[in-house]
Amino acid sequence: MAIVYEDLPLKFYTHLRVFGGLTGDDLEAARGAEWIILRYDNPAPVCRSNRETLRRFLAEGDYARIVLDAPELPFENREDVRLHHFRTVEAARRVEIWGRRR
Repeated sequence: MAIVYEDLPLKFYTHLRVFGGLTGDDLEAARGAEWIILRYDNPAPVCRSNRETLRRFLAEGDYARIVLDAPELPFENREDVRLHHFRTVEAARRVEIWGRRR
């Protein structure tokens, strides 16, 4: 699995091999990954670069786009009460994951 950022929870909670752009993983090792998750809301230059790398991988393989009924929010629900809405944000982009077709 390859993801632009927020890879640490996936590494901790799953038994998947996860390559994340912000933790210093070499994304080239993720070429041909079963799953690719493109995150959009982080404006950091490294995230933009990681997203473009993963887009190239999508173009090279045969992947199906899956849109989840979950909002794509930067940093998910933060502990700062001003940023925590206590409900699902409806007007946000939906999370997209890409699965390799078999």
